[in-house]
Amino acid sequence: MIELHRPDLDAYSDEISEKLVDMVVAHRTHIYRNANSSEAPLPFIREGNKIISGKENTDRFLSELEFFMNVQRSVSSDSCYIDPETGNTC
Repeated sequence: MIELHRPDLDAYSDEISEKLVDMVVAHRTHIYRNANSSEAPLPFIREGNKIISGKENTDRFLSELEFFMNVQRSVSSDSCYIDPETGNTC
């Protein structure tokens, strides 16, 4: 399960949250009012035992997750195959 740990009022955290919602990815959100109460600098994503933090790492994780989800959806439906790299359909 993906968990988003974020401060209460933060524009970048809002972006992360929107991306997860747009991808329709199951996740939980933990909101901290006191950043000192978290185990890593906020915002961060936890996936199992792995913690992803920092804008560059988080953006890369979200990009890779989006690609993975697109590939999974393109080959797991009963409809036409969509090539995730070109967008071409059958």
